[in-house]
Amino acid sequence: MLHPVYAGSAATGAGVAELMTGIVTYLPAISPATEGPPSGTVFKIERGGAGEKIAYVRMFGGAVRPRDRIVLGEGRHATIAATETFDGGAWVRTPAVTAGQVGRLHGLAAVRVGDTFGPHRRTTTAVFAPPTLEASVEAVRPAQRPALRAALLQLADSDPLIAARVDDDGRPTVSLYGRVQQEVLATTLAEEHGIDVAFSEAGVLHVERPRRAGEAVLRLNTEENPYQATIGPRLEPAPPGSGLRLVSQVPARDMPLYLYKSAETFVATIERHVRQELAHGRYGWTVTDCVVTLVEAAYSVADGPPSRRGPTSTASDYRNVTPLVAREALDRAGTRVCEPVLRIRLEVPLADAPTLNRLLARWGAGITRQTSAGGLARLEARLVAARLHALQHQLPDLTGGEGTLEWDLDGYQPVVGEPPVRAGWRARTAGRT
Repeated sequence: MLHPVYAGSAATGAGVAELMTGIVTYLPAISPATEGPPSGTVFKIERGGAGEKIAYVRMFGGAVRPRDRIVLGEGRHATIAATETFDGGAWVRTPAVTAGQVGRLHGLAAVRVGDTFGPHRRTTTAVFAPPTLEASVEAVRPAQRPALRAALLQLADSDPLIAARVDDDGRPTVSLYGRVQQEVLATTLAEEHGIDVAFSEAGVLHVERPRRAGEAVLRLNTEENPYQATIGPRLEPAPPGSGLRLVSQVPARDMPLYLYKSAETFVATIERHVRQELAHGRYGWTVTDCVVTLVEAAYSVADGPPSRRGPTSTASDYRNVTPLVAREALDRAGTRVCEPVLRIRLEVPLADAPTLNRLLARWGAGITRQTSAGGLARLEARLVAARLHALQHQLPDLTGGEGTLEWDLDGYQPVVGEPPVRAGWRARTAGRT
């Protein structure tokens, strides 16, 4: 099989015409579904003059219009304020962006690059494995700390995998693939935002998986529930790599549609609250590979039946009760902390292969393949991510500078022994009753 290869420069325009011809010639055409619900993917985000987000979207089906409400990933939803398409060399306001078009959407404050909506969202798969490291970031000049947090959130909109967030101690933290990406982030913050930063030593990013099913419910008008809302989730383990998914078994009649307008929006809102709570599991790590099923919900109104009579339920009631009951369900399910495992590929001089084999065996790595040719040995193995930096550091000395190393994520495995607690989490849980 042959693949076309193009060389050129976007800065000078060299090779651009040939590339465009190749796109038309070799890439398969699609027939967009003009009918049906809107479906699209956000592939770029710009900032407007007031700092607002402008989302670039490719539409695969249907159409989006101003005032349409769309559900984004991870329980986020937003209302479109305006739509634009490209015409005559400029972006112009249009009544809609339809299937097969690329357009710009205004008003989506919660949008991030990679977000999808509509039926297409269910078939989208991740292109990159998640990062395996995290490090906190500190502004060299303390006065720039607020600006640093804002800049990191903007960068996370364009690259959600850095997962910028604020630790319990107030310091921003980002997810990383390695030290090169850390250097790129530091340079970007300095050159584009004028902020000099220092990173802490990067640590391995673990995850938590439920051990078993766990269910909890808080019902309104009961002593244990101070809020006017009933929510009951059930957490169950899911296949490795499946992430976190929320489904609902609650009929629409039990949802406060006077608040959320549609069952889809209500479920998306509950999902967002659940995800925010499960971003920190029992040991501080993100909970993944589980299905959360909403099995019960209810609201109260002044003229309702006795069991539901009371002050009218508000959005803040659901915002407050959902994290409590999600945490209780998680505690009943229990969690197992898992560490990332890498698939590594080494190419070293044949004479150095026994030394590498002994080192990997001492670290508990499993050799999956070994071949030799032309004076070189090629080794493949599974190695826990915590050992990667040590291997990178020792490889040049062990191979006279001739060894090469490649790796990618191969999954997660349960930690043996005492589960590691995420930095800053122990202090937060110490006062929990």
